[in-house]
Amino acid sequence: MPTLANAMDVGAPSNWERVRALLGGDDNIRKQVQAFSVGDDGIRETIRATFAATGEVLCPHTAVAEHVRRTRFPGRPALVLATAHPAKFETIVEPLIGQPVPVPPALAGLLARPRHETPLDPSDPPAWATLLEGVS
Repeated sequence: MPTLANAMDVGAPSNWERVRALLGGDDNIRKQVQAFSVGDDGIRETIRATFAATGEVLCPHTAVAEHVRRTRFPGRPALVLATAHPAKFETIVEPLIGQPVPVPPALAGLLARPRHETPLDPSDPPAWATLLEGVS
């Protein structure tokens, strides 16, 4: 289901194996981790409210974490880690805060580079497997 926090729209996130390794497998994850869902309205509200209160601009993914912190753990110490720069989501963030998001020089340099892509035929693994040769 498409959401404003598009990195969370996948059924099997690529970083899940890291979580499994860090916490020692699914049984330990169930004992140590809680999961919460935040809809697009919650993301929008959190981006707006955070900017209005602090001047801090959140990307949609960071807004998910901040929303959970505010609503599920109010008044408790917490750490919210930003996962992306909000300038990557200017079409979402700028209308919510009413101003442009400054693009850091490193991101501007990446965005200015030419895009390279190779269409892959999912039914022909040998055709795309050669692209991975030598990649570790």
